[in-house]
Amino acid sequence: MPPHPAPILDLQTFDNGRLGGKRAVVVEDDYNIRQWIEGCLRSEGAAIVSSFTRGHDVAVLDVRLGHGITSVSIAETLADRGVPFLFYTGYRSEWTARLLARFEDCPILGKPAPAQELVSAVIAAMAWKPRFVGRSTHDRRP
Repeated sequence: MPPHPAPILDLQTFDNGRLGGKRAVVVEDDYNIRQWIEGCLRSEGAAIVSSFTRGHDVAVLDVRLGHGITSVSIAETLADRGVPFLFYTGYRSEWTARLLARFEDCPILGKPAPAQELVSAVIAAMAWKPRFVGRSTHDRRP
C-alpha cells in the first residue's frame, strides 16, 4: 500500500491566537513533551512544521537530546541564519551560563513551565535577534 502524502498546510486556518500564522519547529527527544509543546503552540494559532527546510519563524530547542547529543549545533545554524529560537530545558541551571556565553541574550526557559509561560517565551524569542558569540568544536558540550 503506498504511503499517504503529507497534508498540505493551510496557514490561513492558523491566523487566530497570539502565534497566528507563525510556523514553529520543535526539537525535543521526549515524545510526550514534544506533543505538549506542539499542542501549546497550536492552541495559540501556530503551525508546526516538521523540518527546517519547510520554512519556520521560530524554533523551540531542548538542549539535551539524548546519547550525549545537544541541540547546540542546530542553534548555531539558526543564529547564523538569523532565525530566532528558544532553549527549553530541564537543565537550566547547568546550561544557562554556557549557552549565554555562546548566544548573547539567548532566551532560556526551564522545564517544566506552564503553557502560557511557554507561549510568552516563544513570542519573546521571535523578537530576539540571535547574536552568536562563539562556535564549539563539537556538539556534545557547549
